[in-house]
Amino acid sequence: MRSITVTAVIIAIAAVNQAKASLINGGFENGFTGFATIGDTSIVTSTFGSGPTQGTFEALLTTISPYQVPPGNAADVSILEPFLGLSPGQLSTLTTDPFGVTDGSAITQTFTASKGSVLKFDYNFLTNELLQLPPFNDLAFVEIGSTLIKLTDVSTATLVASNTVFANETGFQTYSYTIPATGTYTFGIGVAGVEDVFGQSAILVDNITLTSGVPEPTSMIPLGIGMATLAGYSVYRGRRSP
Repeated sequence: MRSITVTAVIIAIAAVNQAKASLINGGFENGFTGFATIGDTSIVTSTFGSGPTQGTFEALLTTISPYQVPPGNAADVSILEPFLGLSPGQLSTLTTDPFGVTDGSAITQTFTASKGSVLKFDYNFLTNELLQLPPFNDLAFVEIGSTLIKLTDVSTATLVASNTVFANETGFQTYSYTIPATGTYTFGIGVAGVEDVFGQSAILVDNITLTSGVPEPTSMIPLGIGMATLAGYSVYRGRRSP
């Protein structure tokens, strides 16, 4: 009976953690299933020239706008910000450029997580901006709940020659964020064109993972009651055994 009790406790703990952390298709092996998308977004493989870092597929988001030749499908900033739940001009706070963000592309997914859970993903920032003078400061960003963070931009990134259709890239890096409180969050990641709509930049994204944190004390109460009940039942059964 003790083995049954231990097994039941392990299952109960797993159930609590599962309820507190949910993010699907982080490797894009099922396309954009689970994600909402806006702008110029696509799923690519290693034939693109960089990555993936996990599995066979990765997401590509670009600033290729409808005004370019050939035209792309990046979204105007007036559409991009509402999609992300941002107020007008909020993306432009990530840059010191006086003209701000003009367009971009992004993906989002809503998930639940317990305090202390860790959200990680791999990203590679790519750009052609250095091919034009002056190069405008396109950027990549992540949004987690109400937190908006610049991942990198043209002026601060350490760039190397790229084997993709873009001239330069940062190479894959890993970003990590610790969830500050148990709740429901919207995760968004994207790339934004700054000042002009002609210089092209992009971000590759892959291997998005969410590792559960330790359940908070309130969530442990019912688990503790269940464990105590199971333990008591085990003792009771043991005493009744011949």
